[in-house]
Amino acid sequence: MADRDRALVALRRVVARLTASARSVESRTGITNAQLYCLRVLARSPRPLTIGELADATRTGQSAASLLVQRLERSGLVRRERDAVDARRRVVRLLARGRQLAARAPAPPTDEVLTALARLSRRDLRGLAQGLDRLATALGGSDHEPPMLFEPERR
Repeated sequence: MADRDRALVALRRVVARLTASARSVESRTGITNAQLYCLRVLARSPRPLTIGELADATRTGQSAASLLVQRLERSGLVRRERDAVDARRRVVRLLARGRQLAARAPAPPTDEVLTALARLSRRDLRGLAQGLDRLATALGGSDHEPPMLFEPERR
């Protein structure tokens, strides 16, 4: 099989696996992969996080993190509040319902991808990153901040 064909088949396998995982997350939890990933990040943190800290931890931008927090807040899973130490800062606090959901939910596709990437050698990971960057560019992918996995593009 030619390298191009192998790459296409591998990409199909990855997309199919992640799509199935994302659908499972959404049907079992009622929230998106990105929302669950944010809940899990908050649950692992020993303290509430600012939007900027959440964005860093989820490897996304502040605007994307802020939108996710708004949706999670509307669902009663998190609450934004003033920081107890520095009242000028606002933090995102995981509520009991959000903590329970994060604990019982299946692993979101983002966690699965990060776990799989951690198993790759540095050389393979570097090659994959370079190849995916080139593929995204060849497909016309822009340099603006992409949405998190399985989140709609912000307009």
